[in-house]
Amino acid sequence: GTYYARIYEITLFFKTYCLKYCKYFSRSSEPIMTLFSSAVSFNAASKEALNCCESVEILINEKSKSIIVRPAVNSKHSEAIKWKKTSGKAQYSRIECSMFSRKIYSAWGLDKQYSYKTMGKLVQCDKKVMLLFDFSNKEAWQGSKMIRENC
Repeated sequence: GTYYARIYEITLFFKTYCLKYCKYFSRSSEPIMTLFSSAVSFNAASKEALNCCESVEILINEKSKSIIVRPAVNSKHSEAIKWKKTSGKAQYSRIECSMFSRKIYSAWGLDKQYSYKTMGKLVQCDKKVMLLFDFSNKEAWQGSKMIRENC
């Protein structure tokens, strides 16, 4: 009776709303990776998600356009990338890597005049925590302006 009519009313009420403007809210607490034509960067939340480890390994899946960042088991290993610049609180960092960036931009057909951002998701595999960044769902930026096109 009345209970189901009320649920129907609420359902109709919410159908008039849409979720189009969430991108305008700050996401500083979410892990974010940015690809530049000559570098990559990670925000402080990325480092905090991986317990502020000293070094990471970066794994790429060219087909799915995704990147996994996981703590390096040994920070002296040749594949380990030091991403923690200072001791103490996690901070934003930019890591220069022009050869790596050129390879990614070429493989994924990215435009060098833009940088590309995506949010990361904390995932677990074999009891190891890592961040998954899916660049098939990315934002294109030119300086501090987001580009309003499908990228």
